[in-house]
Amino acid sequence: MLDDILPVNPDRVELSNLNRLDGGRPWDARLRRKKVKVLRREIKRIAPGSKVTALAKSLLTKEALNALTRVDVLFGCTDNDGTRLCLNELSAGYLKPYIDMGSGIDAPGGSIKEAGGRVTVVLPGAGCLLDAKCVDVSQAGYELAGPTMQEFARQQGYVTRAHVHAPSVMSLNQTVASLAVTEFKALVTGMRPPFRLLHYDLLKEMLRPVTFQTGGSCVVCHNCLGKGDLLGIVKRYAAAG
Repeated sequence: MLDDILPVNPDRVELSNLNRLDGGRPWDARLRRKKVKVLRREIKRIAPGSKVTALAKSLLTKEALNALTRVDVLFGCTDNDGTRLCLNELSAGYLKPYIDMGSGIDAPGGSIKEAGGRVTVVLPGAGCLLDAKCVDVSQAGYELAGPTMQEFARQQGYVTRAHVHAPSVMSLNQTVASLAVTEFKALVTGMRPPFRLLHYDLLKEMLRPVTFQTGGSCVVCHNCLGKGDLLGIVKRYAAAG
């Protein structure tokens, strides 16, 4: 049984996100309870003997980043490419397997054009999110910049996705999360090699494994692998937060 789980999230429960927050209740929103506290409660309900350290902090803090350097496997459940880039570098620097997931719905004018998600399993030394083209580096740079630089970028028209609110559906999120958990099981049990990249198409109800080139000239794979504290990841990304 997994007995040491470290969820990291600074957000509080709101009525508007109860439709996609498993275990969240209306009274959690009224009390403005931290989401990690709700998650801890649900994990303890299912597995009373588990150890859960609920860290109600931004990922981009020294406390959170230092804690994540000590875990065995990283899970990325973020919709932010800045934090995704941070976790990718943390994975390479500290040699931590990293399972990243994302889902989305493109519904211009209220009509769904595309919907689905993906799961990427990053194994240090065998390619990363940059190799798999799962990070928009320009968007990540914007998200990691300070408010002044973000405003400048918006005024200059450098950013196309700033403040775009995308719809979120719990059934889609749960499908992608379940796929990620299955790949985690494959990774830790050895029942089969994990799929490195899975694409899920909601409209076609289709799951497709995808291959990608790994380890070539990628700056993260080439410069960060196994260097740990020498990279200064904690200090650099905490400053960005």
